[in-house]
Parts: sequence; C-alpha cells; structure tokens
Amino acid sequence: MAEQRITQDQVTEYLRQNNPSPMPTLRRLREILGGGSLETISRGVRAYLEGQSQPQAQACPADFSDAVSKLEAPLWNFVRPLMESAANNERSRLLPQVQAAKETVEALELECDNLRAKDAAREDQLGRYISEAGKLGRELASTKAQLEASQTLISSLQQEIEQLRSQLQTAELEKAKAQGALDAYRRALGDDV
Repeated sequence: MAEQRITQDQVTEYLRQNNPSPMPTLRRLREILGGGSLETISRGVRAYLEGQSQPQAQACPADFSDAVSKLEAPLWNFVRPLMESAANNERSRLLPQVQAAKETVEALELECDNLRAKDAAREDQLGRYISEAGKLGRELASTKAQLEASQTLISSLQQEIEQLRSQLQTAELEKAKAQGALDAYRRALGDDV
C-alpha cells in the first residue's frame, strides 16, 4: 500500500478535530493519518500546540433572538470572563503537555538531523566505494590484457622451443651420422695403416 502524502495543515486539522490526550507520538500519528514524513508531522504538531497555547478571542454570537436582545450584552459580559477563565485554566493544564511535546519534537528533529548527516556520510562512503570498484575494475581489465599478452608470448616461446628441439634432434642425428661416418673412416684408415 502506497503511503499518502500528508501536509502540515492536515496534521494540525486532525489534532484540532480530535484533541487527543495524551498527545500521540509522531510515529503513531503517521500510522493514524496513513503516511507523511516525521518532519511534516512534527511541524503540524508544533503548529497545533502553538495554536493551543495562545488565547483565542471569543466573538459574541450574532444569532440571539429578538426576545433576548436586551440581555445579550449583559449576558455576554457575564459569560465572557467565565469563558476566559476556563480557557486560561485549560491552557495552564495543557501547558506542561505542550512543553513536553515541544521538547519531544525538538529531540526528534535533532535525531532527524543526525540521521540525515549519517545518511550523507554513508552516501559519500558509497560513492568512494563505487569509485574504488571502478578503479579496481579498470586495473582488473588491464591485468587481464597483460595476462592474455603473456599467454600469447608463452605460446609463441613454446612453439620456438619445439622448433629448436626439433632442430636439435635433427642436428644430433646428423652429428651421430657424421660421427658414425668419422668412426668408419678412422677404422678404415686404421686397417690400412
């Protein structure tokens, strides 16, 4: 199954709609959302947490009926401090979680940076290995060519040796014949003398 392309806004929107407590890990969020890089998810979590930590203005609802229009302003003035107080209490309650999540995000970003650095180092090392393999391949090809040339020279020298052996045998036969003739001549001279 192909991993979906998830944006920072999609991560933030998911967190706004579901308001998870405690905050899931980045990897768990990736599983829930069906994809996305840890960096993108991290940015989405940070945006969500920053939005949670800032007070949001509460606008006065405009749909009050005519029957309560006279109570609208006093009611709003009464409810607004209560809402702000509740929001401040919730913000105070969530602040440690937000801080912990920010620290987790920063640690994961540092880990991502370290992994990127290691990946770059390994890629450089792989490049060196590939270069060295190419060099060794060229050296091997050169050595093979030298070996083939040496084998050709050896074959040529073996043929010359065979020719010289043949010539030597012929010369030894001629020498033996000449020696036999010389011996026969000496014997013939020795009998006559």
